[in-house]
Amino acid sequence: MSIRIKFFLMFLVIAPLQMVHSQVLFSPKNAEEAVGILGGRIRTNNFNFDFSGSPYMNDEFSSGEIYYNNQWHFTDIPVRYNIFNDEIEYKKEDKNTIYALKPDTLFNMIIISADTLIVDFYEKNKEIKSGFFKLLNDGEVSLLVKMEVEFIEAQAETTHEMAMPAKFHKKMDQYYVRKQGQVPQMVKNLKKLIESLENHHEELNAYIKQEKLSGRKEKDLKQLIHYYNTL
Repeated sequence: MSIRIKFFLMFLVIAPLQMVHSQVLFSPKNAEEAVGILGGRIRTNNFNFDFSGSPYMNDEFSSGEIYYNNQWHFTDIPVRYNIFNDEIEYKKEDKNTIYALKPDTLFNMIIISADTLIVDFYEKNKEIKSGFFKLLNDGEVSLLVKMEVEFIEAQAETTHEMAMPAKFHKKMDQYYVRKQGQVPQMVKNLKKLIESLENHHEELNAYIKQEKLSGRKEKDLKQLIHYYNTL
C-alpha cells in the first residue's frame, strides 16, 4: 500500500474523531431513523447451537449512542458489540430484527454504556484492515484495545476424551497506541512503546521505574499514556 493511500485512509478516521470533540455538528436522531440512515445487514441468528462463552463484549443490548459521518447523532439505540464478527449490532426497541454494521470509517464513535468504540486501521496477517477498537485514553497519543474472540468447534466423545460443546474463547486483548495522524501501532513491550514515541524518553523510563509499571497491565498502560500526554 502506497504512502499516499495510507495517509488518505488515516485522514478518514482521524479527522472525523477530532471533529466530534471540537464541534457540535450533529442532528438528534433516534433508533427509528437509524435504520434508514445507517442501514446494515439484517443479522440472522447464526449462533443457534449450544455453546459456552460469548461472542459479544456484553450479551445484552444496552442503550447506546452512535456518531456518524460528522452529521448524525443517534441516541437511545439498543446496541452491542459482536467481537467475533467485529460488528456493531443494533435494533429498534419494538422489534427483534438485528442490524449488523461493519467497521466503516464513517463512524466517528459509538458509546455503549461506559465504553467508547472507534474505527481505525491496523495490520493483521500482513494486511491493512479496519476494525472496532475500544478507546482507553484520548489525547496527543491515544491508547486503544483490540478485542478478539475465537470459535472452537464442538468435539465428539472418544474413547479417551469426553465430548466438548462448541465454545467462544476470548483471546488476550491487544493494546495499540496511536499518535495523531498515524496508524495505531501494537504495544509489544514498554521498551518498544517508548521508542515509538518521539520525545520524553528519559522522563518515561524514570516514571516507569518510579511507579513500577508493567506493559502487561491495562491500568499501567493507561497511566503511562496519561502521563505522556501531560508532559
